[in-house]
Amino acid sequence: MAKTKIAVPIIVAVAIASAIAIYMLGPIGPAQATEVKIGTLRGACGISYFEVADVLEIDQRYGLEVTMVPFEGVPLILEGLIKGELDLAIIPVEFLYRALSSGNVKVIGLDVLQYQAIVSREPISDLSDLIGKKIGVFKPTATYIELKIYLAELGYQYSEEEFEEDKINIVNAPPATVLESLRKGEIDAAALLGPQVVVAQDIVQGSVITYIDLWDRIGGEGPPPLIVIVTSVEKANTIGDVINRIIELRSEAVDAWRNNPDVVDKLYVDVCGLERRYAEEFNNWMKNYIWPKSMDDEEALRGMAFMMSLLRKHGFIGGDEELYSLLVNNLYRVG
Repeated sequence: MAKTKIAVPIIVAVAIASAIAIYMLGPIGPAQATEVKIGTLRGACGISYFEVADVLEIDQRYGLEVTMVPFEGVPLILEGLIKGELDLAIIPVEFLYRALSSGNVKVIGLDVLQYQAIVSREPISDLSDLIGKKIGVFKPTATYIELKIYLAELGYQYSEEEFEEDKINIVNAPPATVLESLRKGEIDAAALLGPQVVVAQDIVQGSVITYIDLWDRIGGEGPPPLIVIVTSVEKANTIGDVINRIIELRSEAVDAWRNNPDVVDKLYVDVCGLERRYAEEFNNWMKNYIWPKSMDDEEALRGMAFMMSLLRKHGFIGGDEELYSLLVNNLYRVG
């Protein structure tokens, strides 16, 4: 009986302690990860550290669960962001001015550089070799806009209407048919995104001129930006801790993107659907285009501002604000 009398208060004490712990700390077990919804273009795959963090479960170590939400166009992404349906968004730099001018968006920074290239059917020494020839590009894309800017900046005349012997002729080439058109010789070159660049090099034996090469030729300031990350003013004010964690995990995700071989199968094969040989080549290609520094460092900001100045100069955006100041004044601050 003595043992029973001793056991009862011990059991009661343990129960009280457990109840206090649950009240103060929550239910025993792993904490629920916070979902982070990130808007992206449908069909765009393997182009952001968010995806690497997701497939390698790096996000889980930061108490986050990355969910990529595809949209049919960038305007719809920005609409979803401003409505509060998204926490962050991946957008081409061509839409950055529009986003910031709304007064509802904050820029987090630069993620990926311009990873496009021009691939020719036959070896060429310079873009001048494409005068009197056809270059295919999918017209409603950043690749198309940037191609026109680079040609104009380098002094090349181009035609988009009738074929002209003394100009570079730009023709619309949708992603589904551009490689076959290149193979058949219906076009002489194509401006392509990274995944199609690696496949094109397996089809034709021509030359590759990267957009980074073209950026350098025109004297671009800072790095040539393509993919930038933004959030809404509302989210910046309400989920700052979550955004800070998603920024914090980037260095680990970028290191994995560059060095973890699992990225090839878990992202480029399983998620993006590339054949393994192309997945490995594209992974190696992308390693050259991941911005290695802080997304919001001064160099990255200069690159984004310079790209927006080119867009303004060639009539793709309006306004008269000083663009570097526009970026700095609308920059998300980790706090």
